[in-house]
Amino acid sequence: MKPKVGRPKTGRRSNPDYHQHSVWLPGTVQSEVLKALVMPDGSRYEFSKLVEHLLRCWLQEGAKIKAAKTSQLQGVALTAVQADVVSALVNLKCGQVAAEQAVRAACDSSDFDTLFRAALRSMCSGGIETDGRANRAQSLC
Repeated sequence: MKPKVGRPKTGRRSNPDYHQHSVWLPGTVQSEVLKALVMPDGSRYEFSKLVEHLLRCWLQEGAKIKAAKTSQLQGVALTAVQADVVSALVNLKCGQVAAEQAVRAACDSSDFDTLFRAALRSMCSGGIETDGRANRAQSLC
């Protein structure tokens, strides 16, 4: 067996979890972004990391909007903090309905941490019905 020649395959190009995509941007936007990605010490923030960060934020915002729309359909709108807690629970793979039930059953708090802990306690106590998916909150208890 011949030894492999060259450097080992590392990085995103050889990582199967990453996929390359092309986008069309106006030249002025691209040049402004590339200038803004230069850090004060002269290093450069990677464009792909910026795009990944922006897309993750966009997905989270979409989840919050979806949670707010779902709760509005149920009659009572969630507050912004409640929607954030529901989004966090859904990100932990809790079901949407179970997360909303837990938030509604939890204490009335405008503090994210307090409400999140109370919602987890509510889910862990077993008083919340799951919506058919495995309820990850149970495993966090």
